[in-house]
Amino acid sequence: MVLDRLGHHEEAVKIVDMCLGERWQNLALDLKGGLSGMGLGLLRFAATTGDTALRDAARRLAETVADRLAPPTPYRRSAEATTRGRD
Repeated sequence: MVLDRLGHHEEAVKIVDMCLGERWQNLALDLKGGLSGMGLGLLRFAATTGDTALRDAARRLAETVADRLAPPTPYRRSAEATTRGRD
């Protein structure tokens, strides 16, 4: 995350917390302001910090994006099952 790389770790953590607290079903899928961009940011921050919970959240977010892009089937989890970063 750019804030962290520029030495603003506390601010970066606040942004990550905001992302994890978002209702993911309300967000678009794009890179700029949506789930795809949020997922990449979480994954990058997880790699930088070694935080496995953030990596897992990024994975759940990716599953949410995939669910929203794919037609529903009885074998896929619904996106509503993963609407928040934290339960």
